[in-house]
Amino acid sequence: MNYGVARYASFLPSHYAFGLYSPLQTHMAKLSELSIEELKRELEQREGALSGLYEERDELESKLKEVNEQIAAGGTKGDAKSEAPKKRRGRPPGSKNKPKAASAAKPSAGRKRPKNDKPLPAVLADVLTGKSSGMSLDDIHEAVVDTGYKTSSKNFKNVIYQNLYNKDEFTKSGDGNWVYKP
Repeated sequence: MNYGVARYASFLPSHYAFGLYSPLQTHMAKLSELSIEELKRELEQREGALSGLYEERDELESKLKEVNEQIAAGGTKGDAKSEAPKKRRGRPPGSKNKPKAASAAKPSAGRKRPKNDKPLPAVLADVLTGKSSGMSLDDIHEAVVDTGYKTSSKNFKNVIYQNLYNKDEFTKSGDGNWVYKP
């Protein structure tokens, strides 16, 4: 089969279509095998193609600039995708739902957090100090409550366990007792 250049001229570069080079000749020939005149001709053609690309880029940049200006002006081309004004957040102006004054506000419902002189880890350290053999979780719970520590927890023993487990100064001995190591 003979695939002539004219048959594929629609997708080949212009110098192929005009018969200057065939695709086979250009792709198979290595630059080191070409003569100086052929190299100069190839260089001129590539520079011509490059200048054409520069012109095309400049045209596309100018078109893009025009489109950006139209978008900035509010979409004068009549496109339906122009941005709608952004909605305000919060209460609409003139709303009757106004925040109440601080003095008129009711105290919030729910449990009130009790105040203690020391944080729980410090109370645990006081309870376990001097106990070389350590204490069980139940004994620690009783001792902390006996110190007068105030809590509103529904499961205070779990809170004590979490403090013992997560603090490095408390360790659990082999017999299951908790020991304080400052």
